[in-house]
Amino acid sequence: MMILIDGDACSVITKTEQLAKKYNIPCHIYCDTHRILDSNYSEIHIVDHGRDSADFAIVNKCGKNDIVITNDSGLAAMVLAKQSIAINSKGFEYTKQNILSLLTSRHIRSHEVRKTNRNQVKTMRTNIPHNSYTTTLKDAICRTERN
Repeated sequence: MMILIDGDACSVITKTEQLAKKYNIPCHIYCDTHRILDSNYSEIHIVDHGRDSADFAIVNKCGKNDIVITNDSGLAAMVLAKQSIAINSKGFEYTKQNILSLLTSRHIRSHEVRKTNRNQVKTMRTNIPHNSYTTTLKDAICRTERN
């Protein structure tokens, strides 16, 4: 088991590293060349700049029972297909039961953005309950340690 972080837009790297270190889990951060990251614990993987390049690097590396931290539902869908666990920075866990709805919402939003001026489109907020980020991550770690 390892933790893989989509570092291009992740606000919980420090929290993730603290838990990874506590449970002695390897942690990998993926970002493209436009982001400079430093870590005393995680292994940093810098990929070429390009749309979704860090996402594809994560998908290629993750496997069963790995934990992926991302706010991107598209990436979450791909890692779920590889039997990894996907969590966002607000403590929401992506699952096979909720991913289709999230991807549909994402598609609708992107379609609306193309039809209108980006500044006129309001972000749709979902009323999906979620735990704190650290609680969700701890739960995921405990589940994978049992498997």
